[in-house]
Amino acid sequence: GGGGGGGGGDSSSSASASSPLCVRTTCVATGIESTLGARYVVAADGASSPIRTRLGLPVAGDPALQHLVSIHFRTASPLPCSDPRRSSRPAMLYFVFHEKLVGCFVCHDAGRGKWVLQVPYFPPFQSPDDFTEERAREM
Repeated sequence: GGGGGGGGGDSSSSASASSPLCVRTTCVATGIESTLGARYVVAADGASSPIRTRLGLPVAGDPALQHLVSIHFRTASPLPCSDPRRSSRPAMLYFVFHEKLVGCFVCHDAGRGKWVLQVPYFPPFQSPDDFTEERAREM
């Protein structure tokens, strides 16, 4: 979790009469504990927020920020764009914005031609079942 006093640490939260929210932190580096009172606390600890979970707060809105289908495939040989001998700036991610396809090609192993194409889909208008093997091959 997040921490106070620098260096990160563990934290727990509780309400009190003097302050709507108290946060107790322990600095991992020094072991020093601190208690802070505040009307608001921003917990920027990720989508699966342990702090939000400890406070018993529900996720507001759709918990999925985006829906993606991952299509794993191999190329017959390494692509020139992923070969450092043929390209001065090979990359791991290649984004495509085209009228027929929006997605991100992720190079997992350029030497063996291992790739993943991540394609967004939009419920309730689409579902993973819409992405058949035939459709994946067309992409």
